[in-house]
Amino acid sequence: MIIRWERRVRDAMFVQRGVPITVRASAGLLLTRSRMRRWSRRAAVALTATFGISLIAVPFVAALVLLIRAL
Repeated sequence: MIIRWERRVRDAMFVQRGVPITVRASAGLLLTRSRMRRWSRRAAVALTATFGISLIAVPFVAALVLLIRAL
């Protein structure tokens, strides 16, 4: 739903004639802020998941390396 709203605002920004540049700039900033906020949350979740998985995987990889060297 948010993506649809962003598309409508972006399309209205470019299609409407006679709109002052300040209004266009304000709409552009609003769209940029909402996208950055959404992507920063996703990036934080992805980074946390990657870090957690790597913390879990390191002991298993180390044990596997030691097991292979022991053979």
